[in-house]
Amino acid sequence: MREIRKKGMPIGISDYKNLIDRNAYYVDKTLLIKDIINDESETIVLTRPRRFGKTLNLSMLYYYFNNSGDDNTYLFKDKKIFQQGERYISELGKYPVMYLTFKDIKQRTWEYCYNRLISDISSLFTKYRYLKDSDVLFDTEKQDFIDILKGKADIVAYSKSLKILSSALEKYHKEKVMIFIDEYDTPLNAAHTNDYQREAVDFMRELLSGAFKDNNSLKKGVITGINRIAKENIFSG
Repeated sequence: MREIRKKGMPIGISDYKNLIDRNAYYVDKTLLIKDIINDESETIVLTRPRRFGKTLNLSMLYYYFNNSGDDNTYLFKDKKIFQQGERYISELGKYPVMYLTFKDIKQRTWEYCYNRLISDISSLFTKYRYLKDSDVLFDTEKQDFIDILKGKADIVAYSKSLKILSSALEKYHKEKVMIFIDEYDTPLNAAHTNDYQREAVDFMRELLSGAFKDNNSLKKGVITGINRIAKENIFSG
């Protein structure tokens, strides 16, 4: 007789694949995928309180849409999203997905905050380092890509980095790109607390505007956070 594997409690697990692979309890929220597909907006901002499951949901979206080459069907085949018809199932593994989290950017000075931001951006570029050896980049774009990858670019290049990467991914994969950013407001909250708000807001505005405003390579953007910092016009784009 086959042994039935008992489910475990997903304490501290915010990665969807890890949770499913561990056979942990999971409240099926995969219909969020359907909502994202049906939403006519190019960019969706999901603001919810802490411990609301934002990171887990964004991770779920990442594994559903990402065209990493891995077959993630098993992560979703017994979930509600697979009961919604071919229109939604056909989106599984279809798009290049850029996933970036700012959850640990809580530094006390702008210098340390900026260094951590560019380190995380460089790490994102490392996942797609194959692009620098492709023919989708012009010489100047290739140099910017390499400088960002190595952590040696200037602040202007870093502020445009998400747009640079999304454009290169679209050219290479022949598909528009999804961009997911988790806890966008963590560095902004730290900046407010530690009195370097002006520098942080200016940089984040340029970074997010490049990614989500008039970005012809963007298929869909999803941003999570705790609050909207409306008075700083961070979402004016």
